[in-house]
Amino acid sequence: MGEAETSHFDYRSRGTMNDDAAVHPPGFLADPTRFLFFTGKGGVGKTSVACAAALAHVDNGKSALLVSTDPASNLDEILDVPLGNLPVAVSGAERLQVLNIDPTAAAESYRLRVMAQMGLDASAQELDTVREHYTHVLLVTLSETTPVSQASALQEDLRRAHIEPYAWVINKSLLAAGTRDWLLRQRLLGEQKQIDRVREAMAKKVFFVPWQASPPIGLSALQELAHHRS
Repeated sequence: MGEAETSHFDYRSRGTMNDDAAVHPPGFLADPTRFLFFTGKGGVGKTSVACAAALAHVDNGKSALLVSTDPASNLDEILDVPLGNLPVAVSGAERLQVLNIDPTAAAESYRLRVMAQMGLDASAQELDTVREHYTHVLLVTLSETTPVSQASALQEDLRRAHIEPYAWVINKSLLAAGTRDWLLRQRLLGEQKQIDRVREAMAKKVFFVPWQASPPIGLSALQELAHHRS
């Protein structure tokens, strides 16, 4: 489980936001590939989404290695664990280990591992097939005009590299949180417009993470986020 820099946790993947659309555990963890990559532009909540996904995974009896490949990683701050380039256990989260690594070295190591599995003469098409089988890329964004446009541009960059995002994760969603505050009506209308934009023209699958009043920092807050139900 990895994240490119990488808040809030009720994932929904249906075409409407009815109360019965909640998925638990997160939809993309129902049948996860071996590697999950959370990517996107800065400031959209990739770290907290990745942390909550890892905690939901280990709470279901699995083991997980959470990796930050961001040179300015704040993974240690969120989990309150000093990190280096070797896996460190997270106290209070059995079967979860975390570390920070250099992104260039990580990419090369991943390429070499795939080639080792396929044979040194593997074609680019064969490598793409293996990557698709073992890896899901999740593009994290916010339901605002600029972040959605930035995520769309990033998706095109990934596609030029023959990497197709598995799904988009829309973070800090007031609609997903189920608020009915009339003061937020204009914000909700704007958010719905961006969600419709993503669903109609950009993403094959969409998951949602509801807005929370406090940032999910620390194991307790992240575990609450990982098991949020509306």
